[in-house]
Amino acid sequence: MGFIDVFITMTCDLSLTERDIHTRVRKKFPRHEGEDVSYFYAKILAYWYLYQPDLELGVEPLPAGSPAITIVNPEQRLETWVSIGDLPVRPLQRFLNSQPKTPCYHVFYKPSQLEHACNQLRGSTENWVRPVQFLSFDPQLLEEIAELENTSPRWNLIMPDSENLYLTINDHYLHSVVKHIDIWAEFQQTLSRE
Repeated sequence: MGFIDVFITMTCDLSLTERDIHTRVRKKFPRHEGEDVSYFYAKILAYWYLYQPDLELGVEPLPAGSPAITIVNPEQRLETWVSIGDLPVRPLQRFLNSQPKTPCYHVFYKPSQLEHACNQLRGSTENWVRPVQFLSFDPQLLEEIAELENTSPRWNLIMPDSENLYLTINDHYLHSVVKHIDIWAEFQQTLSRE
């Protein structure tokens, strides 16, 4: 990745019912030259899904193993970790060891990333990933969002629960399900198939 290719200035009406968040937010998101469009929209969707006023996107290109989305307190301590794509095993282990009670999320946006994560867990004898909430976004949804791209979209994102996602982008209606994954159970299934 290199220079910023385009700024997406988005207005999003959020209704996250379970978290009692109902607000309109205007935010400018930079997409970098060479940045995978599916990754970019997975990052944006994760930002809105986990929305809190202090949530920030990391500056691309991210250093290896760094979270894509964070909350950092005034003392520069991470209060929320969100990684996206391939599972950064060693950085995540270090983070969990140093801050075990900090909210931690990992988002998959391609089926191969889940398979890769299960392979990376080989050799683990205990469920060290228990504190991490694993989510999966539908790749088809991300493709549909990318097809509707413009530099100043208006999103209306409604989540009546933590799974059903209703999204309107400039009068185009999309529906999807956010999957919550028990990565340890997935890992155990891969072992039983051998």
